[in-house]
This record gives sequence, C-alpha cells and structure tokens, in this order.
Amino acid sequence: MNNAELPAQPNPAIQQPPGAAPPQNDGMASLSHPSAAHASVPARPCVAVTGAGGSFGRALLRRWHERGAQLIALSSTEAALNLVDGAGHPIPLRQMRWQVGQEQELAGLLADVDVLVLNHGVNVHSARDRSAVEQSLEVNALSSWRLLELFAALAEARRDAIDSESAATRPLPEVWLNTSEAE
Repeated sequence: MNNAELPAQPNPAIQQPPGAAPPQNDGMASLSHPSAAHASVPARPCVAVTGAGGSFGRALLRRWHERGAQLIALSSTEAALNLVDGAGHPIPLRQMRWQVGQEQELAGLLADVDVLVLNHGVNVHSARDRSAVEQSLEVNALSSWRLLELFAALAEARRDAIDSESAATRPLPEVWLNTSEAE
C-alpha cells in the first residue's frame, strides 16, 4: 500500500472539549495537517503567496517548492522574481502583479488555489500621522481581510461544485496568515 492509499488519521495532539463531538472526516485532506502525508492530496498543490518579493515571501516560495507545489507569486512590484533552489536551479513559478485595493481582480487566479498565504504588508516605521495609520490599516489588515473573504467565497463555490469522487482527492482550501504587531 502506498501513502496515497492510506486513510487520514486523526491528530491525537488536538484536544476536544469534554462532551464535544469528534471532528468529522469528510474525505478531504489538509495540506498542513500532520496526517496530510498519508491522505490523498493532489500531487502538486497550487499555492499563492502575497508579498512574494519580500524576504519571507521568497523563503515561503522556496519551502513550498521543496514540497512540490505549483507556485503563484503575488507582488506589487513589476520586477521579475527569479528564485533558485538549493542546487541553483530556477524555481518555476507564475508571477502576478497586483495592488492593494484591487483584490477582486485576483478572483479568477485564486479559484484554483489550494493554499493562499497572506504575507504582504507595509512598515510605516515610526510614523504616527493619520496617513501612515491609514496606510498601515489598509495594507496590513483590510487588504488581507478582503482577500480572505474572496478566497472563502471561492472555496465555498468550489466545494459546492465538486462531486464526492473529487472531494476525496482535493484538499480543503487553506489560508495562512502572516501578520506583524501593527495589527
């Protein structure tokens, strides 16, 4: 039996409150859950990372590449993102330029994404004026919120559209959120 045929196992480290019903296994696997290695997941999950041009964004893309993911780098810069793996080989990725306030324009792209990593942000440093506060809120909180709402709606539509056979092989969409102390 290979790993793709093994059933997902519950995580004993997750404690349920007394009297709570155990989590239901709906046949869909999580990409980050500890049992995901034993679940039926797509060979190459699609992962989109915002803030891909930053140091942490590039590091996340490299790690997801190591896991075999198809990568989408979302960045506000027009500069090409050329990543290489540990052996110096180019990492294949699709790069998309987007701007805060234009989250809805990513709907078509996000429809097939399995993991959305919200990693973009701005540091206004020690600025405390109204403009800096508004910029920080817009970029660091509201933009991520809009992307989260959009992705949730797309995930719900995808879940409603899939049949039971594909549900067993496609993971539930996940959102990873990287924030700073600014929020």
